[in-house]
Amino acid sequence: NLQTRSLSYLLDEDRIKRMISNEQMNSQDTYTAVNMMEDLRKGIFSELYAGKEVDAYRRNLQRSFIDEAAGYVQKLKSQEDQKILKSDIIALMRGEMQGLKSDMNTRKNRSNDQLTRFHWADLIARIDAGLKIE
Repeated sequence: NLQTRSLSYLLDEDRIKRMISNEQMNSQDTYTAVNMMEDLRKGIFSELYAGKEVDAYRRNLQRSFIDEAAGYVQKLKSQEDQKILKSDIIALMRGEMQGLKSDMNTRKNRSNDQLTRFHWADLIARIDAGLKIE
């Protein structure tokens, strides 16, 4: 729960909007939302990039990351929050999930641990479901 709360705090809508706004106003020397997402992806999914086994705590954190990102994209279904719909947040989250899915498809079989391989397949399915808007 602590990991999920911390991740939710980092991926908070207002925080991301402020980062995007700050980038527009102070384009030089800013830590952008894209930079943050890249750093989070590299840190949270370090086992994917290293071909290592993922323990239970890290699997939960990785699922939480996908769920948070997918939650933003799924707001397109309800169309109730016009502020999010007109911001760059959905594009940012969609891009992250698509990039992560591509990385998982490329690297998912590098681990010798069967549960880790099942985990990558599950995350790919979660990404697909999160990107599906009907």
